Amino acid sequence: MFEILLTTTLETFAVILAYMFLVFIIALAIKDNSIVDIGWGIGFIVSTAFLMYRFSAYSMFFIILFAMVALWGIRLATQILVRKIGEPEDFRYAKWRKEWGKTFLIRTILQIFLLQGIVMLLNMIVVINSFVVYEKIHTLPVLSFSTFQFAGIAIFLIGFFFEAAGDYQKSRYRKTHPGKIIMSGLWKYTRHPNYFGEILVWWGIFIYSTIAFESLIGIISPIIITLSLLFVSGIPMLEKKYDNNTDYQEYKKRTSPLLPWFPKD
Repeated sequence: MFEILLTTTLETFAVILAYMFLVFIIALAIKDNSIVDIGWGIGFIVSTAFLMYRFSAYSMFFIILFAMVALWGIRLATQILVRKIGEPEDFRYAKWRKEWGKTFLIRTILQIFLLQGIVMLLNMIVVINSFVVYEKIHTLPVLSFSTFQFAGIAIFLIGFFFEAAGDYQKSRYRKTHPGKIIMSGLWKYTRHPNYFGEILVWWGIFIYSTIAFESLIGIISPIIITLSLLFVSGIPMLEKKYDNNTDYQEYKKRTSPLLPWFPKD
C-alpha cells in the first residue's frame, strides 16, 4: 500500500505543479501574484477530479467526497475573487515585488507558487489516501456508509456554515463600518469563526474518509491545517495586527479565541 500511496502522491503533486505553473503564467501576464489566492481553492478541486479519473472512482462515496472539496474550494475562490475585483495586487505580494528586485522571478516561483503547491499537497493527503485505500479494499463491504461517513458530513457542514457565515458577516460589516472590528453575529462568540469553520471542514473530510485502519494516515492533513491556523499563519499573524488596538484588546479579553462560547461579562 505504501508504494501505491507514494506513486499516487507523486502523480498528484505533478498535477498540482502543472496547475500552479498555469496560475503563475497568468499572474506573470497580468502582473498580479495575488491571484494565487483565488487559485488556491480551485487547485484542490482539480487535484480531486484527477484522482477520481485516475482510480475510476465514481461511486456515491467519492461523488460526495468530491462535492465537499468542490463546495469548499468554490466558496473560497468566489469570496476572494469578489473581494479582489477592481483592487490592485494584494499589499503582501506588492511588497515582495519591490523587495525581491532582480531575484523576483525565481523567488516568486519558489516562495509563492512552489511553496503553496507543497502546502496544497500536504493538505490533500487525506483525499489522496482515501483513493489509495479504496484501490486496496474496493471489493469489500466496508465502503458502505457508516457512522463515520454521516458524522464526517455533519462536521463538514457545521464547519462550512461557520466559515461561510463568518466571512459573509465580516464582509457585510466592513461595508457599513469601515475600519471597525466586528463583534456581532458569530464573531460575538468566537474571534475567529472562519478559522474554526476551516478546521472543522477538514476534520469532517478526514472523518468521512475513514473507511479502514489505513485511512488514519489522512489525519496528517487536518492536523497540519489546525496547527497552522492556531500557531503559524492564522490567529497569531492576524491578531498581531491589533496589538495596539485598544478596542480589539477589550474584545480579546471577553471573547473566545476559537471555540464558540458565550462572551465574558
